Amino acid sequence: MLANIPLATDGNPRFENLFLNLPDFLRETAFIDRIHGIVPGWQLPRIEEGSISKQIGFKADFFGDIIHTLRHTAGYEDYIKAHGKIIGTHDVRDRNAIIRLATGYLKLLFPDLKVSQDDLVNYCLRPAASLRQLVRDQLTIMDPEYKPSFIDVAAI
Repeated sequence: MLANIPLATDGNPRFENLFLNLPDFLRETAFIDRIHGIVPGWQLPRIEEGSISKQIGFKADFFGDIIHTLRHTAGYEDYIKAHGKIIGTHDVRDRNAIIRLATGYLKLLFPDLKVSQDDLVNYCLRPAASLRQLVRDQLTIMDPEYKPSFIDVAAI
């Protein structure tokens, strides 16, 4: 949605407000607060010729069908709620976003639910909290109603 954000020479976004170039109606904090997370594309490596596989891989529609099937499989969100703890925020949108993002990571990385507490924190909860933290940081920049907070997670 944010497309190509102009970067400074250090590789970070040139503007503090990532939503600055969007139309006014998309810069409403009530709308932005409903976004679960921001993927920091500026931190991802560029795709080069050597990155493209020359071997057999998953076909996108097959992989998509698997993910779609997992969407309706029960137990993943309950697992996150039972084994994860969100610290630093009591905001319902923050908590729901982190739970939903962590549930997605859990389905992708540990579909059999055989995951250690350390792996749950490092590969599911912490990345989810990080994506949501970027949204919270943007809200803090855009509106004084949103107080700065540091969202953290832990295993129960």
